[in-house]
Amino acid sequence: MAEVFLHGETSRLHWRWLMADESNIFYTDCETLGLGPQHKAWEWALIVDGVEHQWFQKVLDDDIAKASPVALEMTGFRERYDHSAALSTDESTEKFLSLIGENRHWVGAVPSFDERHMRRQYIACITGDPHTEIFPWHYHLIDVENLIIGYLQRQRHIEAQSMLRDFSGLEQVCQLPWKSHALSAAIGVHTPKEDEHTALGDPRGVRKSYQKIFD
Repeated sequence: MAEVFLHGETSRLHWRWLMADESNIFYTDCETLGLGPQHKAWEWALIVDGVEHQWFQKVLDDDIAKASPVALEMTGFRERYDHSAALSTDESTEKFLSLIGENRHWVGAVPSFDERHMRRQYIACITGDPHTEIFPWHYHLIDVENLIIGYLQRQRHIEAQSMLRDFSGLEQVCQLPWKSHALSAAIGVHTPKEDEHTALGDPRGVRKSYQKIFD
């Protein structure tokens, strides 16, 4: 890999080609009834090999009764959720696994949150073993927020020297906790308002950001 960084334009083209290959990654997101362990996922979306997939996952009245009101409003649950079209948790998990194949890298914004939900579903629906440690996706998750922060720091270092851009406004964007939409906007990737906090809108933005970084 060191050769990629040592030979000027040829290395940059090699790097772009390497990262443009999406055969070993997938982008995904889920919407949930809240942030706690008792809150279930009700919508999943994937982008695999450039193809978009979205579906609802069944939640029961008891699940909804325990939901966070903030989460319900933010994700548009009551306006968007279609119980009649929703898959059971078993069906949803099997669909997810059939689409991602084996050993692909999971790419998302704070992917550990979504992966936690799919881990639980995988154990409940597939293995039945709470001590399961190996899952079909690669255990190295890729968080696009971390990539954007590194990209911005590098760009600030390069462009500040030549006074090409004023980076003073980025201080607030880079403060913890990070906001994925604000970070994406800082590199020129803007998510339409109607796509925010939807299972498909988020991986669309993540994919654009990932591609922008490695362009």
